[in-house]
Amino acid sequence: MDLRQLRCFIAVAEELHFGRAARRLDMLPSALGRHVRLLEESLGTALLLRTTRNVMLSQDGTALLDEARSLIAKADELGRRFREHGRKRSRALRPMHRSKINLGSKVCDWEAVLSQLGQTSQRPEHGDAMKD
Repeated sequence: MDLRQLRCFIAVAEELHFGRAARRLDMLPSALGRHVRLLEESLGTALLLRTTRNVMLSQDGTALLDEARSLIAKADELGRRFREHGRKRSRALRPMHRSKINLGSKVCDWEAVLSQLGQTSQRPEHGDAMKD
């Protein structure tokens, strides 16, 4: 069981239609059906009762729906908190010198490069403009 399978199940359970649920999740109905089928196989029970014209929740599907919504809400909140924490941390770790740019494994002091370009008579020593 994974979160993507649970999201697919929730969409079908709320829409009671594979096509609408697939559009809601921006995926193909066949892929949506595969995710729901894999979830059912991993749980060992039918979550949806399907006919060619109708989709209904089984008793196990009804029991799982609220739990799945709760789990997805917690996972989304956890992801949001850590993304927010990561953004705050990356701002704190970001260097204050805006004149330095990263060139692969080298850091280039942009102001030194520009000053050297302005002084064509002097050539920088190896490593003056580029620092490890």
